[in-house]
Amino acid sequence: MVLKVTLRRCVLVCLVLTLGLATAAHSQTPQPQVIQPVYNQTQPDPNEIYDPPSATVPLTNGHRVAFGSDFLLLTQTPFAIQRLTDRTYFIELNLYSVTVYVGDSGVLVIDCGGHGGPGEAQALIDAVASITPLPITHLVYSHPHTDHVGNSLYLQQALPGLEIVASEWAAEEIAMYGYPIATPTKLVRDRHDSFKFEGQKFRMVTPVNVAHTPGDSYIVTPDRVMHTVDFVHAGRLTFLEASVVQNLDGFILFLRHLAGEEGNYDFLNPGHLNVAYASDVTRALEYYQALYVAWWQSLQEIPMPAFVDPGQDNAVVWLRNFFDAMSESMFYKVAPQYGHIPFFEVARDHAAKVHENQFLHRLNGVAPLAFGSMPSFDPIPPTLPGP
Repeated sequence: MVLKVTLRRCVLVCLVLTLGLATAAHSQTPQPQVIQPVYNQTQPDPNEIYDPPSATVPLTNGHRVAFGSDFLLLTQTPFAIQRLTDRTYFIELNLYSVTVYVGDSGVLVIDCGGHGGPGEAQALIDAVASITPLPITHLVYSHPHTDHVGNSLYLQQALPGLEIVASEWAAEEIAMYGYPIATPTKLVRDRHDSFKFEGQKFRMVTPVNVAHTPGDSYIVTPDRVMHTVDFVHAGRLTFLEASVVQNLDGFILFLRHLAGEEGNYDFLNPGHLNVAYASDVTRALEYYQALYVAWWQSLQEIPMPAFVDPGQDNAVVWLRNFFDAMSESMFYKVAPQYGHIPFFEVARDHAAKVHENQFLHRLNGVAPLAFGSMPSFDPIPPTLPGP
């Protein structure tokens, strides 16, 4: 359902933010914040085609998988398998997605889940065993978040000799902060590089210093399946807090690299919920570009000095109200175009991240050319590794 905005509501929002807070009584006792629950207001695109999951029949390009509701995936299904190509499979494991490549003598898995405990890790082993009798010999990390690679500790114990491949930057993160993730045994040290499994080349690209994390990679299999996590979702917008991004400029830059790979893959495993495609990357870029445009429009309508209240002699109060007003305005500006897409329920999070990033990095009252400044959203062609 497309979220609709009325002029009356906009006026009320502005009045509450600019006038109501200014008259609040002073008190040394913290005042409880009113929490407004978020409720589902969107539905998947009815024009998309969903096929029943199959471990034997490859997915038709452009189709999604009918895994069922998010709730069912979380609570009742130990794993669900969808074959993508002759050798590559998509496994949904407790809301976390794994890519499995079956070689001639062993199996390579990209990511392994990690918030569900030993039972979840064993479910992954069982899922692979239901596909092939070959052993899991290689594990690849997409990035150093435990929800995607935390089960590595269990797999390392259960699978002696397991080789663990990661980028140099993911390995540094794991070691620096002591994350409960198995130490990689093989490092990819170039940002545009590859590694081999049974003589086949797997491209591993870590194009940005800091984006979702400081160690985000995308991996492209020899049979044109891309695995990259938490940057896009299948038929949905991005997750909470712009996928809990650490650097939004890096996040946008990473998306531009993904967009430049459009002709180099057929299926995309985005790490959660379903199979994605290049069209999901394009929409993510266009959505964030729309939010940046909405930010500049809102800035002209909602000047920060309007929130400087002599009765509230506290700069953080002024800024908090300004930040909230900007996010609310941006949310409603992009709603007509994107309000029907699942995950728009958390679009205020996305708007807040754009505002935070622009406020800190591009809002400059001294440099006239800074007005209207935003990152580029053009695709970046890939830098291919050597032979």
